[in-house]
Amino acid sequence: MLHAAQQAELEIYRGKKQAIAAASPSVNSDYVQCPHCSRRFEPNVAQSHIPKCKTLRSRPTPPK
Repeated sequence: MLHAAQQAELEIYRGKKQAIAAASPSVNSDYVQCPHCSRRFEPNVAQSHIPKCKTLRSRPTPPK
């Protein structure tokens, strides 16, 4: 992901802004969303995260 950001920055520097519009972050449809913090995880990671997140008192704000 960092490499893609560096590549996009280089394209802006060179004046090729149209190449950046086509690039978008990948979304994994098989990820499971946590009902408590709205973050997305692989299914096996979600099984361990969700019970822990349920008991947290101070959790970060959900991503928008």
